[in-house]
Amino acid sequence: MTFVLGFIRSEWRFFAIGTLGSVLLAIATTLLPSMVVQPLFRDVLEQKQFVLLPNLLIITALILIISSAALYLQDAFFGIGAAQFGARMRAGVFKALVRAEVRLGAGSAERSSQAALDVRELELFYAAELTAIIGQGLVILAVGIALLISSPLLTLGLVAVVLPLIFFSNWLAKKLETALSDVQRESALASGLLSEALSKLEVVKAFRAENKLEQTFAGVNQRTTAAMTRRSSLGALNAPLAQLTAGAGIVALLGLGVLEVQAGRMGLAALTSYLTQLALGIAPIQIFARSFARLAAIRAPASNLQTVLEMPPETETGNLESIPSGTLKLFYLSASYSTAIALEEISFEIPKGSFTAIIGASGSGKTTLTRVLLRLLEPISGTLSINHTNAKMFSLAAWRKAFSFVPQNPSLFPGTIRDNLCLAQEATDAELWTVLAEAGLRPEITDLDLMLGENGAGLSGGQQQRLAIARALLCNSEILIFDEPTSSLDHQSESLIKLLIENLRGKKTIIVIAHRLSTIENADQIIKLEQGTIVSIDHPPKNQVQ
Repeated sequence: MTFVLGFIRSEWRFFAIGTLGSVLLAIATTLLPSMVVQPLFRDVLEQKQFVLLPNLLIITALILIISSAALYLQDAFFGIGAAQFGARMRAGVFKALVRAEVRLGAGSAERSSQAALDVRELELFYAAELTAIIGQGLVILAVGIALLISSPLLTLGLVAVVLPLIFFSNWLAKKLETALSDVQRESALASGLLSEALSKLEVVKAFRAENKLEQTFAGVNQRTTAAMTRRSSLGALNAPLAQLTAGAGIVALLGLGVLEVQAGRMGLAALTSYLTQLALGIAPIQIFARSFARLAAIRAPASNLQTVLEMPPETETGNLESIPSGTLKLFYLSASYSTAIALEEISFEIPKGSFTAIIGASGSGKTTLTRVLLRLLEPISGTLSINHTNAKMFSLAAWRKAFSFVPQNPSLFPGTIRDNLCLAQEATDAELWTVLAEAGLRPEITDLDLMLGENGAGLSGGQQQRLAIARALLCNSEILIFDEPTSSLDHQSESLIKLLIENLRGKKTIIVIAHRLSTIENADQIIKLEQGTIVSIDHPPKNQVQ
């Protein structure tokens, strides 16, 4: 409980007001039997003092008004607190994931999707289940105190009957927590297998692996079903157990109560009031038991969220805020992902204003080199410098201002053309039209507020790639990195981008990661990578690729 409540420290004011409403509701619940039921039976019905009836009706109305207002405070402010928590947590998760180090295969999309589900689950828990745990728990506590004051003997007898069932309920809760963990584990395996199979459907069909994967999925699905059945069976015991607890208590009280009345130690009105008070506590016990059982289920998403929020951000190594400029140099630089070496002791220079091509087969280290240049991945040894100043002397923001990046996948966002162009900085309409013209999009795009769908839906592949180039040009950085800019484009789009790169020669330092040699035919130097090492650095004559 403490672990789960730790998430809402920032929203404590809302939950405090909601808890105040719960306290008032608990007090109002105990007032009705003592201030209305007992006087009604003792004074009005037994002693025939019917003149007191109007006062009792007024008191009843006031108690109901207080109870209704308290219920509103409880539900409204617990709901507001949960909404505030959800907003803060979503912002925190977004910031943690966006500012975390970039790693290949880190599963960021899956992690963010799961984090969103976890936030929603906790949000619903705080809005509904926590309301019941605190609100109904306080009602149970208030009723218990009132019962003890009214008749210690009957209350002690009630406790003697109910206590063993409470211990059994705690044991059941632990079993339920284990079952819930099993469900989450097996469900995650089933979902992951389904997602993997669908994302690699071509491979599955090409290798005729449908039957094999279906058998694997059937096994996982069977274990998931068994775990969910066990969870449902155990979870279904909570409400009947609470009802059994309440029923056993009532049976015990009726017997003890009759004995007390016979012995003259308790009047009939007092017993009626006592039983009324107890009856008012039965429903809260059932609600409390169901909601309290949810604590076992909520620990897993809370733990997952804690892991995401504690992800370390990128580490700042320097504080120079001036934008780097000059010759880019790598000296015996090595980089790795976990224990696998991706680049090993590579050294080369890229003079300011030059055109450098990086070529190599898939897995040769081209993408890793791009990440190192952008300081998305810090080298494990060697140095990266510009104009003889180590990259680590600059802040990450300052270093990245020297670069503009055009990824192989344009990576456009839902929103307008203007939104996508101004990803890094705001600009005037004139500046936006200029970069669109430079990217060869001016005749094709006539509205800066044209809405794009996910991944740039609404534009062709060539238009999306040129829009990504226009976005990079708008930053006006000294160094432009193109990652496979024409790999999936038609001949016409490829020709437009080649012309654009040629027009930038001498104005910018250009680095092109390429498969097609036609894209880099005018490069000043061609660096060939193979298995993370440099196998050649060529300086071909202009218009001739060696």
